[in-house]
Amino acid sequence: MEKLLQTIITAKSRQIVSAWEIEQDIKKQLGELQWEKKGGYEALVRGVEELVEKGLLTPIKASGHNGRVPPLSARYRRIRKRVEHPTELFNFRSPLDLSFYVNNLREFERYREILWAIDLYLVKTAKKRPEVWDTINERSFQLTGDEKFLASPEGALLLRRAKVKMEDLHCYPVPEPFFYRQAGDFPCPGEIINALIIENKDTFDTVCRLQAKGLIRFSPSLHLVIYGEGNKIAGSWPFLYKIEGTGTGPVNLYYFGDLDPEGIAIFCRLRQSVKNAFAENSERFVSGSEPRVIFAEKLYRLLLEQGKDKPLSNMISSSNASINPDGTWCSAELAAKINDLWSEGKMIPQEALSASYLSGLQEVEIG
Repeated sequence: MEKLLQTIITAKSRQIVSAWEIEQDIKKQLGELQWEKKGGYEALVRGVEELVEKGLLTPIKASGHNGRVPPLSARYRRIRKRVEHPTELFNFRSPLDLSFYVNNLREFERYREILWAIDLYLVKTAKKRPEVWDTINERSFQLTGDEKFLASPEGALLLRRAKVKMEDLHCYPVPEPFFYRQAGDFPCPGEIINALIIENKDTFDTVCRLQAKGLIRFSPSLHLVIYGEGNKIAGSWPFLYKIEGTGTGPVNLYYFGDLDPEGIAIFCRLRQSVKNAFAENSERFVSGSEPRVIFAEKLYRLLLEQGKDKPLSNMISSSNASINPDGTWCSAELAAKINDLWSEGKMIPQEALSASYLSGLQEVEIG
């Protein structure tokens, strides 16, 4: 009874608890039959008295008694036990922020070795920064024994709590590579680079093949055609800055995918990923300016004009990707047409713009 009693009291957010409330909570947990088997009210009294002796509860004398025999105080105050912090918490020598771990000792115990490794690294490199930086996976293996830890959500949370950036650890993330085709020379430094991201491989191949043969011309002119590989592009887009010549000026990333909720969701994820990355640390990118992620509206209009559609495979709810959520990346007219298409349970794959169709157009406008 005492163990259950302590669990119930500890779980309460209020400092003041009543004897009646405690009894009702235990009855609810055990049920009337088990309550009686475990000693009922008399066992409750013994449990409360033991918690008072241990200093976890103290009776509020002004509240009087509960009118039962044996009596309990009508109300009790919870007493928080003083937490003894390990002395090693005060032995860290780097600017590592341990305030979260001081108040969450279980988390400190869980990550103690990693925090010590980070502390030692920060102290070691405080006076002399390494000339050659490692990748985040390389640094992660050195510090934690797990090459994927620091780049994982768990590792990112640990670094955020300790207020440590990748720059402090002299490492950098390596984006997943993507397939691309360079369509001509990049513009002069400072001028805009235009790139078209294509969701599916067939359409990517069609555009690259027509460009190579001079059978298609885009407006605005494209410098790069990128194969997005579905949702992969939301994480692989930073590879853009691994391509020589892309860090010389601003970049427009036009996105073109299937006209279904998932295709639009990919666009939304890409847009948010770019925004989050630059908000957190724009210095990690070659170019200091955030790429503009642009909905290739005129290509989507071409899809609708084909008059060819097919049923949505799983009737995916359009709540997965709200069209035109902020009124800046898609016209209201196009948004209405797309929503009408979805409400009818239909979608249009980007493959509806075939090679034979595109090659017959003199010029293809993008956005």
